Parts: sequence; C-alpha cells; structure tokens
Amino acid sequence: MELKEIIRCLQNMRETSVIAPIPFRGEGDCQQLIEEINTLIMEEERKAKMVHQLISSGMWTMHFNHQGEITKVVWSQEFRFMLGYENRMDFPDRLDSWTELLHPEDRESTLEAYWHAVKCGGKYDVIYRLKTRYQGYRWFHAIGETLRWEKGNPRLFTGVFIDITREKEQKENIQARLEMQEQLNEMSHELEMNNEILNALCEDYNSIYIVNLDTGKYDIYRMTDTLPKTVSEISFTNQIYDVAISQYIERWVSENDAGFVRYMTERKRLKRLVRETGRVSFRYCIKERADRQRHFEFCFCDISKTLDETVVVMGARNIDALMDEKEDSRRETLEQVQETLAGSQTGLWSLLWEEGKAPVMHGDRTLHKLMGIPEEELSFNCFRDWVSGIDEKYRGEVMEVLKRSIANGFQEIVYPCSYGKKEQMYFRLGVSSKKNFPGSGYRLSGYWQDVTDTVKDKQDREELLKEALQEAQQANKVKTEFLSHMSHDIRTPINGILGLLTIAENEEEDISRQKECRRKIRQSAEHLLSLVNDVLDLSRLESGKQTRVEETFDIHEVLDHCMSILLPQAQLQQIKIQDRREEIGYARLRGCPLQLRQILINIIGNAIKYNKECGSVGNF
Repeated sequence: MELKEIIRCLQNMRETSVIAPIPFRGEGDCQQLIEEINTLIMEEERKAKMVHQLISSGMWTMHFNHQGEITKVVWSQEFRFMLGYENRMDFPDRLDSWTELLHPEDRESTLEAYWHAVKCGGKYDVIYRLKTRYQGYRWFHAIGETLRWEKGNPRLFTGVFIDITREKEQKENIQARLEMQEQLNEMSHELEMNNEILNALCEDYNSIYIVNLDTGKYDIYRMTDTLPKTVSEISFTNQIYDVAISQYIERWVSENDAGFVRYMTERKRLKRLVRETGRVSFRYCIKERADRQRHFEFCFCDISKTLDETVVVMGARNIDALMDEKEDSRRETLEQVQETLAGSQTGLWSLLWEEGKAPVMHGDRTLHKLMGIPEEELSFNCFRDWVSGIDEKYRGEVMEVLKRSIANGFQEIVYPCSYGKKEQMYFRLGVSSKKNFPGSGYRLSGYWQDVTDTVKDKQDREELLKEALQEAQQANKVKTEFLSHMSHDIRTPINGILGLLTIAENEEEDISRQKECRRKIRQSAEHLLSLVNDVLDLSRLESGKQTRVEETFDIHEVLDHCMSILLPQAQLQQIKIQDRREEIGYARLRGCPLQLRQILINIIGNAIKYNKECGSVGNF
C-alpha cells in the first residue's frame, strides 16, 4: 500500500464513526498485520451491533461542507432492519429516505427540531412516528448533537434512534382505560339521574311535601301508612320546614350522615341549588329500626312559576332494594376489574383532599398487595402507608405531582419505593383530579403500576450503552495518540526524502550524485515503511505493551542510515554534523535497530531543528 493511501485511510478512521476494514494491496508480513486489524475492527462492529439490538436502536451520521450543505448521509444497518429494510438499495443513504417516512402529524415539528439543531445548535431530542415497510407506523425517540466548523456552520450531525413503540402503547392503553372508566362513570351517573326522574314520576314516595323555600312553610301532599308514627307527628305538628327537618334529622338520621343532611337541606343553599339545576337529590342512612330499613333518599324538584318565590316538591323514599342491587353490581364489576388489574400489576386508588383535613386515601386489594399489606390488615385509609414507602428523595416530587394534577389535569411519575421486607421497587403513578363533592377541596383518583422489571431493564440497557460509549471514547483516544506518534515519527524521513529530491534537482548533471541521492532516498523510504509497519500494530497500542524484536546489527550502518536521512536537512540549514565514530569501541550490537534509529533520528533531528544558524551537531 502506498504512503498516501495509508494516511488517507487513517484520517478516515479518525473523522468518521463508521469503522470499515482497511484495504491492502501489498505483500509480505504486512498482509498478516492488516488482517489482524480488520479482525479487531469487525469484532468492535459486532459489539456495537449487539448493543443496538439489546436496546432496539440505530444510528445516523450526516456530513456537511464548510458552507453548511449536506455532502453525505449514513443510516446504520440496525436502523434499516427496524424499519423492515434490508440494504442500501431498499433504503438509500439519503435524507429523504427518512423524511418521506415521517407521520404527517409529526412531520412539521420533527423537521423544525432537526433544522433548529443543525442551523442554530443545541441538543436534538424528539419523539415521532416513522412508517415501516410492513408493520405500519412505529414510535421512535431520536437524540443527536451537531459538531461545527470554526465559523459555526454544521460539520457533523450524528445521533441514535430508540424504538419506544412498546412503552408508548402501554402508556396509551393505561390512559385509554382511565378515560373509558371516567366515561363509564359519567354515563352511569347520567343513567342514574334519568332513572331517578322516572322514579319521581311513577313510583310512590313514602311522603311528598310542597315547600316554599322563601317563607319556610310546607304542605303535606302525600304520606303513606308505612311511615313511623313519630315521622307523621313531626310533619303534622309544626309545618315549619326548618323546625321539622331539624327534628327529623335528630330523631332518624344516622350520626355519620347527620351533618351532611343538615348541610344539604339548609334553605338558602337548597334554594340556590334548585334554581341552578332544577333538581337536587341525595342519599343518606337512617338509624337502625325494627323493619331494618336503612337507606333513604331526599329529592327536591323546582316547581316555581315565577322568579319571586322558590317552591319545590320534596319527596322521601326508601331505596334499600336499589342500593342492594347497585352494591351487587358494583361488587361484581369490582371483582372483574381487580382480576384484570392484578394481572397487569396495577392498582386503583382515590384520595379525598379537603382543606384543613388530613388526606383520606382508599385503595383496592391489588394496591394493598403491591404494598405488601396482608389482607387481614387492609385499611380504608392507606395514605400514610403509601407515603412511608416512597424513597425520601422522591417524596416531595411525588406530592408536587399530586398538586399539579389539580391545576393541570392528568400527571404521571415513576419513582422508587420499598414496603415491608420487599426489595426496592419502582411504581408508575398516574393521577387526575375532579372537584365533585361539596365543600372546599379536591378528589383525586388514579393508578399505581409495578414497573420494576421495566425500569431495571432500562437501567441495564443504559449501562450497556454507557459501557459501549466508554469503549468508543477509549478507542478514539488510542487512535488520536496513534496518529500523533505516527505523524511525528514519519515527518523526519519525509523531510529527508524531500531534501534529497531538492539536491537531485539542483545537480542533475552529476550522475554519481544522482545515484547517491537515490540510494539514500531508498534507505529513507525503507525506514519509513518500517515505521508504518511498526505503528500499525494496533493490538500492541491497545494493550500498552511494546513488542521487542532483537537481532544483531552494526552501529555504523545505523548511523549511516540516520545520516542519509538527516544530512540533507542539516545542509539546507547550514549546520555542520561532526562525526566522531572512532570513539565507538564495539560496532556489532544486539537489539532493535529500528527503535535505535528512531531514537537517534529524533535526538539528532531536534538538535538540527533547534540549532543556531551555521551551528554544529556532535555525532559520536
């Protein structure tokens, strides 16, 4: 292989991230060295390919000239395989091979981010969809950076693609389930409202009253014989709404619901609500009685004919049968949901967050199982248990996510936690808020999902990628040192060749001088070839060990070789080299003549280079 071609190959290795086997057209021992180099290079390519397969990723490289124009685009083979293509014929190394596959909805934002990274600088970090050859669109996360020329124009734009389709689909499926559950809840509420209206029209209520919310007086419209005697006495004795409702709550409503019923039946508040909605209804529990009736409902419907007064129809009825049916349906649905969620390691929860009160959290059985709480120890309020297991470094951030959901809607976070004797786990928390209860505060709901395996797999992939990056950086460092040493060692014989060529050109008529110059040029070229063969031993450079070659040689031949290379340079600078070889006692030595020549050439060459004008250098 010629010298210029060797240098060009080495420069390509330094300037590009795509490592290719070095071509060779020479003969002899150098062929074996080149084959060893190619074997090492192919091994590095195999390692990089394995890393890309583990993390489902590929790479790209784009080269630009000094004017910022694209001169070359390279897509990695792993990226082609992810898109369903086999080779450069199916997916050429062109920019439009990529841009034509962008999803129409992602095209504008993706290209805008690309041009901004190339023209203006900054990190390129985007998520978009690409059309594959056979599987439709897939999601990719692309990260890249731009290297620039001295004047600021882009020189090299390179980065990595990561296929995140599976993670994206999982997140969308969970969000879709939450939205579906929300829709089902709204539909259920709407159907329940419609059913209540029908019940108000066609079912018999235990008692029905006509109430003037402005004056507080009421009239009894209907009262069944099944009512307890005390209720009838309250209704007939004093027909003032505030007094009657207060006595009824005190005598019949359960202690847990007494405050809520008193709040909902207060006349001013009730007047405002029926004016706004036309109908107000709520349910409550009564104290234990002989007939075992438990659940009742109050319903207020606005029948006002003018805006000057507010008149409502007030009905009360027993809803035990309805509540039992609803409870059975709820229990059956809950069991089905819990079975489904248990299979996906997902638990549901709700959180009542009222101002001035401690948060009250309710979680399903799957959630308690994830937290490691035995079934016999299930607690309605698991907020304290949940918070105590969150990693201390993440507690503040998790609480901030809960607060942000109140203002910004659905939020999500992945955090480490540990419960009981379990090892550290990772939970994905999704939360949304809805103010759907009286008073000041918020009701939050969401899910927890055990994503420990996913997070650890991701950490392992990142560690592999980090190790691969460190190996690449180390290889680049070795390559840089290699080029530095090589350029320094070959500069002296090249200068000697150039000096001899200058002498030969100036003394074209002197045949003996021409012959002498050619002989010395050959010696310099042979020394240069020895240097190249020596420094191309990459395995020796990577291991940090020098290969020692010992042979018998004549010191005078080594000095003659050095003089043939350095004397032309000394003559050009008018520097005299003093030769005192008579002081050498033993001329036949054993060792490495190549390395000795390198040392002598560097010492004498530096003495010539840094000498004064018309100076001298003592040889031996």
